[in-house]
Amino acid sequence: MRKKGIVIRPVKITDSKKPRKKVKSTSYKPKPFLMVIYWILALLTLLMIYLKLKHFFTTHW
Repeated sequence: MRKKGIVIRPVKITDSKKPRKKVKSTSYKPKPFLMVIYWILALLTLLMIYLKLKHFFTTHW
């Protein structure tokens, strides 16, 4: 007795001479443009923290 919802699909006959299609890897590879933007944002964040600390020590001490 066949269960409802399970469909038996015929197997595709492939020609062995054809090259197989390359499968894209699932790992995350950021584009170089995005990496540049992330580096700029990181440097600006570090600069902002440095300037805040410098301002704090010069004004409050």
